[in-house]
Amino acid sequence: MTFRHRLVIPSAYLTIGMCGVYLSMFQISLLQISQRFALDSLMMGVLVAVQYMGLCITPLFLGSMSERLGKRGVMTISIPLMIAGTLMVSLSNSLAFFLIGIFVIGAGFSVTEGTMSATLGAEFPEKSKLHLGVSQAIFSLGAVLSPFASEAIFRTGRTYQDTFLYVSLIFMGLYALFFFTKHQNDIRGSADYGIAAAARLFTKKTFVLLAVGIFLCVGIEEIVAFFSDSYYELTLQSPQFSALALGLFWACMIPSRLLLGVVRLSHKAIVFICMGCIIASSTVIAAAPDITVKLAAYAVLGFGCGPTWPLILDIVAKRYPQNVGLGINVMMSMSGLGGALTPLAVGAIVVGADFTPVFITAALCAVGIAVSFALAVRNSRKKQPQKKP
Repeated sequence: MTFRHRLVIPSAYLTIGMCGVYLSMFQISLLQISQRFALDSLMMGVLVAVQYMGLCITPLFLGSMSERLGKRGVMTISIPLMIAGTLMVSLSNSLAFFLIGIFVIGAGFSVTEGTMSATLGAEFPEKSKLHLGVSQAIFSLGAVLSPFASEAIFRTGRTYQDTFLYVSLIFMGLYALFFFTKHQNDIRGSADYGIAAAARLFTKKTFVLLAVGIFLCVGIEEIVAFFSDSYYELTLQSPQFSALALGLFWACMIPSRLLLGVVRLSHKAIVFICMGCIIASSTVIAAAPDITVKLAAYAVLGFGCGPTWPLILDIVAKRYPQNVGLGINVMMSMSGLGGALTPLAVGAIVVGADFTPVFITAALCAVGIAVSFALAVRNSRKKQPQKKP
């Protein structure tokens, strides 16, 4: 293994980590952005949905070309989209220009994170679960630190536009680092690529059930994270706790994602434990009167959310080794669809300043993930050949 090949690991880790920094920064900035443009809860959901429509659409076109262009070739396009989008938002003074920038960010975000994850799986297949778990733990670490860094920047009198600019500059540096890496297992010129190949994946029942699971998984993460600031400021009248709540949520994903690479439990057992954590903690957040108890429940909620997303990606990478880039980018598209539709639905059912329905929806989504995953595992077992006595 050459130095440039080893460099793929830190390059992927840092880039995925910065995706976490960006996402959490946007989440903690959402209330400020909505106040800037005078948006109600439904329009806040639309704001989130626009970004996730970019996440949803682009992997089907650009991401699905990864077996044709190579994963490296795809990322030479997707990372500049992140840079361009964050620059556009940092310079925008109109809602229309802001929405275009957010859509472009979503387009780059999904393909960058998905293809970087696929690269780790393809370049280091013997340690794919470890690398996917660690990279997502670093994603969570970036998301933990970002709200506190953003709040510190805001206290100096700067706005969300400044934080978007800083993120853009860091992505420029990571893009330069990316060109020093070398991919040794990068499939190029495959005849099985594009929309038709992606559509064929949806003829496989197990793939569809896993896609439903990742759709709901991202839905939980996004509604909890994007509406937390509004929940603490408008519903609980305690804005001083919003950054702490969001930080706890992302921080507690780190240990559970790191454990993913070392625990010997089955995929099914891990998912069921995580969904139990989400259902219980979401119920406590919605019902408990004490803010300290709610904050503790946020930690449990983050712990439960942590492993599901990388676990599904690892399953896809192992089941479809010749189409790992395509399969993971389709999963990114389903992630984007979940991130778009779930906040939009929650924004529509929120009444006034009461954001409690967010956590009721999170619990229901967790039930859906448990059911879809159980059906996926059962379907996989049915397809395994029976051993002869």
